[in-house]
Amino acid sequence: MPLSTLYEIGLKRFNEQRFEEAEKYFEAIEKQYPYADYVIQAQLMSGLCAYMDRRYVEAIAHFKEFINLHPNNRNIPYALYMVGICNYHRVSFIERDQSMASDAYLYFKEIITRFPKSKYVDDAKLKLQQMVDHMSAKELHIARYYERQHLYHAALERLERVSKYSVHHPESYYRMIECYRGLGQNEEADKIKQKLLQEYPGSFFAKQL
Repeated sequence: MPLSTLYEIGLKRFNEQRFEEAEKYFEAIEKQYPYADYVIQAQLMSGLCAYMDRRYVEAIAHFKEFINLHPNNRNIPYALYMVGICNYHRVSFIERDQSMASDAYLYFKEIITRFPKSKYVDDAKLKLQQMVDHMSAKELHIARYYERQHLYHAALERLERVSKYSVHHPESYYRMIECYRGLGQNEEADKIKQKLLQEYPGSFFAKQL
């Protein structure tokens, strides 16, 4: 089938929201016409088809392949953003594995660092903050469990991982105070107490003190 025909049918199927069918036509372009000008767009469309079909693992594979094959292409910010977004959609409850949140964070950070003027930066910043909060919530969740078991050293180790840029940082200070008091280290508890009162004077946890 001629290249232009493959692309036109693929685009038609995409517009009809028949994403899996569309993806097959775009993949056929890659296989049958590997050096054609259409290939770069076809590779991106393959990833977009999988994304729209909520097959995020396949979409990530397409976009990562594009990044590896075309590291200097003008669409790299878009491909990085889409890998981040795919991982973002795969993020699960804090009780489960958070590797997807970590991966999303890394890709959003790369966009912000490498392409600060990209049109994807604003949303990348927003979602990066969400990932920081999410990963910190995971550490805090585990720390609370250890504290309830009176495993204060283990709890403190987790609390240290709560990002100072997350919304959970005030609570991490509050839990540290409890853990240090549980260990009988009142001097350390007082140091953290002063930090909490100075850095977050109006927070719920400062008032709880």
